[in-house]
Amino acid sequence: MADAWAGAAREVVVDEDARSTVENVATGVRVALQSGASELVVVTSRWHAPRAGAAARWLLRGSGVRVVRASPAGQGPLRLRLREAALWLLLPMQLARIPGG
Repeated sequence: MADAWAGAAREVVVDEDARSTVENVATGVRVALQSGASELVVVTSRWHAPRAGAAARWLLRGSGVRVVRASPAGQGPLRLRLREAALWLLLPMQLARIPGG
């Protein structure tokens, strides 16, 4: 997704060590808070963006940092969209495992 982002950014964060969406988002949130950012842009696939954006908004709650989602065009295969729907059930548990989550 780093290649899909063509917008302006002070910093582009790619967490290659993250094992989940929430871990990836948590890294971006940490960097945003440390740098004093006013906006965090979550760049991911269109079908994945709602869950990634929700995780970012939750981790940034009360911070005043705005969360924006950006996605390339395309819905993606049905199997990935169904998988994404099922992963929403895990989101609260994953967020609870993040410090400050």
